[in-house]
Amino acid sequence: LNLSTMIKALWHTKEYDLPVEIVQYLGRKDGEHWFLIRTDDGQTGVPSSQLTLIEDRPKNNYFFS
Repeated sequence: LNLSTMIKALWHTKEYDLPVEIVQYLGRKDGEHWFLIRTDDGQTGVPSSQLTLIEDRPKNNYFFS
């Protein structure tokens, strides 16, 4: 996964959706892909199931459905 440019996404938290930038692919854990994301408050790792891309990306994306 080439992240030479930041990928914009929505992070679906338990309380609300936050706009984020995907910074780096962290790997696979417990059968799920994890990414380092950047918010206005800092950075954290989240699973791909909590992210929705908001840029135009190919529909057959390996990490996101």
